[in-house]
Parts: sequence; structure tokens; C-alpha cells
Amino acid sequence: MIKFFRKIRQRLVTENKFSKYMLYAIGEITFVVIGILIALQINNWNENRNNHIEETALLEQLQSEFQSNLEQLNQETVMRDEIIHASLKLLDYVDFPQKRDTDSILKYLNITTLAPYFDPIVNDLSSSGRIQLLRSKHLKELLSRWTSEIIQVTEEELNSK
Repeated sequence: MIKFFRKIRQRLVTENKFSKYMLYAIGEITFVVIGILIALQINNWNENRNNHIEETALLEQLQSEFQSNLEQLNQETVMRDEIIHASLKLLDYVDFPQKRDTDSILKYLNITTLAPYFDPIVNDLSSSGRIQLLRSKHLKELLSRWTSEIIQVTEEELNSK
């Protein structure tokens, strides 16, 4: 292909047909520019496709992490409800001594000594820069605040003990 264009160019130069040579040169430049534009478009398409694949994987990972955190929170809520119930039973025993039973007192005391602790999975999206892969601005904002909210909940939990 290159030999073909070289022969055309040499023939036009030797025949001293400058206007035809310029027309040929403009055509060749246009051909090269179109090729570059097509290559750039393919590269952009491929990069967008890779970003979409990475975003999908990231969203699946986030869903898994937050599902795990939700399960942990639900377990902690159930445990706290049991502690509240046990505490109310112990208070009931104080008000009504005839209901007291040594085994049940020990059982409820053991339950009240449990210390549920929320230890969430904290993602590293903000620090790694991978958060920019997400297209949703709202999700980016929520994830940016997630770590500070976890720290706040952990501090409140430690202070309540």
C-alpha cells in the first residue's frame, strides 16, 4: 500500500503537476487524520467499557459489604433487644420478689453483661480514588460520609459502655 502511494507521489512530482500533487497530499493527510480519529474513538470506547466493568465490580463489592454490615447491625439490634428485655425482667424481680428464681436471675444477669459491638466493613474507596469510577454523585457523597459516620457511631458506642 505504501509503495502504491509512493509511486503516485513520485509520478506527480516528476510530471511537475503541483496542483494534483497538493490535492493528493491533502487527500493523504485527510486519510491519516480520519485514521487517527477512528483509533481515538475506539480507544475511548474501550476505556469506557473497562470503566463500566470496573464500576459494576465495585458496586457488587459495595453491595456485599453493606449487606454484611446490615446483617451485623440486625444481629446487634436483636442482642440489644434481648439485653433490654433481660434488664426489664431483673427490674420486675426487684419490684416483685415473689417472682424471683435464682436460675432466671443468673440467666438475665448473663444476658445484661453482653456487649454488642458494631465492627463494620469500611471500604477504602475515598482514599484509593476508585470512588471516581462511580457515576452517581449521590452515592459518591454518601460513601464519602460513611467512614466519618462509622467513627461517630463507634465513639458513641464506646461512650455508652
